[in-house]
Amino acid sequence: MSNIVLFKMLWGKCSRAERAEIRALIERTGETSEQRRKLDDDAKRILDFLNQETGKNFRAVPANINLIRARLKEGASVSDCKAVIIRRVKAWGSKPDMQEYLRPATLFNQSKFEQYIGELK
Repeated sequence: MSNIVLFKMLWGKCSRAERAEIRALIERTGETSEQRRKLDDDAKRILDFLNQETGKNFRAVPANINLIRARLKEGASVSDCKAVIIRRVKAWGSKPDMQEYLRPATLFNQSKFEQYIGELK
């Protein structure tokens, strides 16, 4: 049995989280270990910066790191990501109803991140 057939058989039995991890693994296959390490280190630094600016404690788990990592792979720089965080904290930090959105899932969502980057320029 080929790996592809086995993969297709197992894919239907995977949870949504497992499929997300598989997709992330497949996306990374073209990267060298050094490139992967740099992207992961940059993503962790950005997450640390978000925690520092918001006073929150988001963990460096795949759900958070992969969102940031994807934006970096698309061409965003560490300084772009930090600028988005600073701008959103200024806009939302003093509004209790908006503070909950100062999180990786909102800030680094693909379509929303592009909007936030567009506001910077």
